[in-house]
Amino acid sequence: MSSSRHQRMNAIRIRKENQVYSAEDKRALVMFNYEENAKREHKVMADLQRLVQLSLDITAISSLVNPAEIEGE
Repeated sequence: MSSSRHQRMNAIRIRKENQVYSAEDKRALVMFNYEENAKREHKVMADLQRLVQLSLDITAISSLVNPAEIEGE
């Protein structure tokens, strides 16, 4: 094989290897982004559930207290 042909073949092989590596990197990045979004969504859902529970607790407490008794003290 001539030297120039050998250099071309090496250049093609290196480009192909880089394509494979970049595809693997893309897959890893997609998986990382998916996991980060799942964590963020879980945190938002937990915060929302806490807020709803707090609202329900406050409503339950306020229904036990008669506002007329507080004003007429």
